[in-house]
Amino acid sequence: MKQPSRNTLTHRIIPATVNNFCEAAKVATKGQEATLQSDGWTGTNNHYLLAYMISTEGKVFMVRVDDISDEHKMGDNLLA
Repeated sequence: MKQPSRNTLTHRIIPATVNNFCEAAKVATKGQEATLQSDGWTGTNNHYLLAYMISTEGKVFMVRVDDISDEHKMGDNLLA
């Protein structure tokens, strides 16, 4: 089997996979009580990443990950 090119992987396969996970999370959490969580860490490339997750019925779903390296790490920015 031929491996996909970097362009195909970046522009088609990964976005489609992420979209599938997002749709599954929407279906699983619709109408449920849930908790929103966030967690931050520094990646190996020294970029500061902030992830948002939603948990319901014992399952955790990744909602979004942002690179916030250029922003001040303050509560007001997290709220926004």
